[in-house]
Amino acid sequence: MFIRWPLKVMMKLASLVATAAVVYLIISGVQVILAAKIPQGTKALTHAATIIVLGSSVEQNAPSADLVNRLEEGLKCFNDHLAPSLTVTGTDADGQADVAGVEASWLEVNGVAKKDIQVVSGSNTASQLQVAATEIGVGRKVIVVTDAMDAYWVRGTAVHYGLRPQIAPALGSERPFYDQLGTVLSQASAVAVGRLFGFERANWG
Repeated sequence: MFIRWPLKVMMKLASLVATAAVVYLIISGVQVILAAKIPQGTKALTHAATIIVLGSSVEQNAPSADLVNRLEEGLKCFNDHLAPSLTVTGTDADGQADVAGVEASWLEVNGVAKKDIQVVSGSNTASQLQVAATEIGVGRKVIVVTDAMDAYWVRGTAVHYGLRPQIAPALGSERPFYDQLGTVLSQASAVAVGRLFGFERANWG
């Protein structure tokens, strides 16, 4: 009897912890979904130090459709004079696709002067935002272009590194959450971990 009692208590505690974790994850998912409802168009944005276009995948040294959508949104913000420069981010060139280089080339082809493009590389989005914050300056206001469903985690990570971010959703990235359940789960877990242990630790966001 005395042996079973501690076991029952432990099982009950484990059940409560598991339930709390599930509820916490669901709440994080709801926050991710709500944060993805961002006003589209540059009228909702104010002037910033730079426009950060977060990298995505490339295909045969050309930007993927998703990355083109981000670049087009960033270019629109730039042409509307919301910032004097564009900052592109991507993975390190060592053994991987030079995403930031591909982005910079696309922008140059589309009329942006090389002097107005800043390239930031890193192993993941968190490290790229960290380097960007160091180069741009802590406390600076920035416009970050990413997919709408990534907005909550990206905003939290940018704030963590001292930036003052506005999120500009990439063209075509605002879709019903039930079409992106995998992304919602990934982002919710990244947000949940980020709030507890630091956004830089949830590098899959």
